[in-house]
Amino acid sequence: CAYCGSTEALSLDHLLPRARGAGDRPENIVLACRSCNSAKRDRDMVGWFVSRGGFPPLMLLRRYLKLAYAISEENGWLDLPITELDR
Repeated sequence: CAYCGSTEALSLDHLLPRARGAGDRPENIVLACRSCNSAKRDRDMVGWFVSRGGFPPLMLLRRYLKLAYAISEENGWLDLPITELDR
């Protein structure tokens, strides 16, 4: 599991939810155990770790940030004022 290190009952999970525009691109998909995948549900990876009082592994965080930047650039969000990103 990319989140806890388990090797049991692995399935595919999205670092950034598909609902937030990340889709099924390869860099957005990781292996996760059923327990972590169920607990995370459709939440953002960083938000989920923070809600558990933890911090994501550096390798996952790096991947997440590159993905978030790419999606933001593709959608033109990098040029918007932060107040308009709530939409």
